[in-house]
Amino acid sequence: MACRRSTLLLAALAAAPAARAGEVESREPSEKNRGAVYSWKWADNLPYEYYVPKEYDPKVGANLVLVLHGNGLDYRWTFANHDAGKFRRDDIVVSPEGTTYSESMKTHEFFAGKENVDKLHELVAALKKTFKVRQTFLYGHSQGSFFVFEYAGMRPEDVDGVVGQSGALWNSSPVGSFGHKQAIALMHGTDDANVPYGQSVYGRDHYCEAGYPMAHLRTLWGWPHAPIADQAELELSWCEGMTSSDPARVEKSLAALSAKGVRGGLDPAALDAVAARLEKMSGAAPAAVSAAKAARARVAKSAAEIVAAIEKSLGKGKVAKLDGKEWPGLLVRFLEDFDGVPAREAFAKARAADFAALAKVAEKSLGEIRANRDKDRAKAALAAADLLESGFTNAYAAEVAADLGNWLKDGKSLKLGKKDSARLEALLDAWQKSRKDGADAYAKLIKDLAD
Repeated sequence: MACRRSTLLLAALAAAPAARAGEVESREPSEKNRGAVYSWKWADNLPYEYYVPKEYDPKVGANLVLVLHGNGLDYRWTFANHDAGKFRRDDIVVSPEGTTYSESMKTHEFFAGKENVDKLHELVAALKKTFKVRQTFLYGHSQGSFFVFEYAGMRPEDVDGVVGQSGALWNSSPVGSFGHKQAIALMHGTDDANVPYGQSVYGRDHYCEAGYPMAHLRTLWGWPHAPIADQAELELSWCEGMTSSDPARVEKSLAALSAKGVRGGLDPAALDAVAARLEKMSGAAPAAVSAAKAARARVAKSAAEIVAAIEKSLGKGKVAKLDGKEWPGLLVRFLEDFDGVPAREAFAKARAADFAALAKVAEKSLGEIRANRDKDRAKAALAAADLLESGFTNAYAAEVAADLGNWLKDGKSLKLGKKDSARLEALLDAWQKSRKDGADAYAKLIKDLAD
């Protein structure tokens, strides 16, 4: 998948609260405890909940998926937000308490550092002794997202892949050739008010630059900080589909990535990547190969139609400025959602000079916004307008638009003349219209991706 670079540093912020499930029966993990959620404890008397599928076969085994909660939450978060028996229905799903007690939060949190990683490793090791585990995946939300990348770097032998939503990497998290066999998925909402979406763009690019062949970003357009189980299911399916040596499991991953009725829509790049792997996989059944070829054909068709729609809306102009048409909103979705798909890569190559110009404006504008947002709000607002007009492909565009909207509501603090105020309001309206029109067009153009 193609690598691009964003500009801001990383930081972990608080997770949004979620409903908590009630207490469940306490049972020591066993192959006999199937079809219901149970609780148990491990190191330092820390609790966790787990679910073993009804169909679990001790001779065949199953994948192990650990789900890590965010700040201020606890081990009950997983099954309050991901239905047991439906979410990763073939897998053993485990939801542990954070590894270290936080005096400030008054809860257990997943903090960085070897001590915390080693503590969770104790649980992973114990579960692998109890169950026959085919592969191991970690999925974290918010603070848990930061931690799964830390764990993957410090214990690469433990996990085949990780999915992090609404978070990214701590600057201290190890990356290197030791993790190149892992599937790394970042998943983030563009409208996340807790942890900026751009951090996951940076994280994806950081992994790509470190030589990870399987680093993928799933952009959740218009989505906030909250979890979304359907999309986590997709990205875990991508992780398994890119790493499993069992063609039957890769075929199941492809089926999940092709399913109809997925909340938030399908992931074209993930679908294409797993289909491409299955298509050439030794031992794959002829029907599976046919399904893979059909899936790639659907992705290619949608990609070609999106390129045609962009070119038609754009006309003879360059990819340069907002112009009241739908193409900018359609373009930003296409660039991320079809990352690595041949038609997208060909389009990006052909328009490389245009995109470089947009990136240059965005980088300059972001620098001016950061330098002036607290001391000269008017200058920051004008820089924000420049980004939305001529740097709109930047990962922080949605965050910048939200800031600009808030500043315009408090017009007195901006100290702008009527002409400048009118320009800013018009640009913000044009950006929002382009985003909406592009989203509507995009939804129609990908409606045939599902099998």
